Amino acid sequence: MSSFQVQMVHPEVVRAERRRFRRLKASVQAELRVEGKDIPIRTETSDLSEGGCYIEMPITIESGARLHVVLWLDQERVGMEARVVTCHPQFGNGIEFTAMPADCRDKLRRYLDMAQLAAERTPGLNRIS
Repeated sequence: MSSFQVQMVHPEVVRAERRRFRRLKASVQAELRVEGKDIPIRTETSDLSEGGCYIEMPITIESGARLHVVLWLDQERVGMEARVVTCHPQFGNGIEFTAMPADCRDKLRRYLDMAQLAAERTPGLNRIS
């Protein structure tokens, strides 16, 4: 299930949704490692897709920063390279996955498929957009 969203920027200007993958409201344990830094950031996603995720956190990472991301999907470690594409100070970051091994992409896809099925069977459990 996907949706097309439109956001009004000015009364005369309309911007279409740019996402290529369906997005799932999902709280998944995540570990972020900013390129060039030794300290991991342990957090959770607030939404997740095959193409990226959103992480809510009070201290944000600068847009453009390169990351290594590990997601824990049903106790399986899924690692990928990523970059920060949006920064909302004191709220969170939009993260785009830039490189992911095929087995990790398959695990992520299976997790999202199972979560979508659960959401469809239990109204209000998760929201997919």
